[in-house]
Amino acid sequence: MSKVNNGDMPAMPFEGGQNNGCQPSVGLTKREQFAAMAMQGFLSNSVMGDCDLHENPADWIKDITESSIEFAHALLSKLEKGNE
Repeated sequence: MSKVNNGDMPAMPFEGGQNNGCQPSVGLTKREQFAAMAMQGFLSNSVMGDCDLHENPADWIKDITESSIEFAHALLSKLEKGNE
């Protein structure tokens, strides 16, 4: 049996009670949740979050999204390694 990747586990699994037929794994993964939180931080910054301050909006979007994913990956990697 293959090992389940922590980053692909649900960020907020639902257990028990009424869930309208949804399975516990429905929703954002931890990786998606962490990336969204990083992106929110970037976009709330007065310089990073203002596309008018960047020469090319497409490059700005690419930079924000790729950086958000990189931060999520780094956090998950650190969490998996523990306090080394």
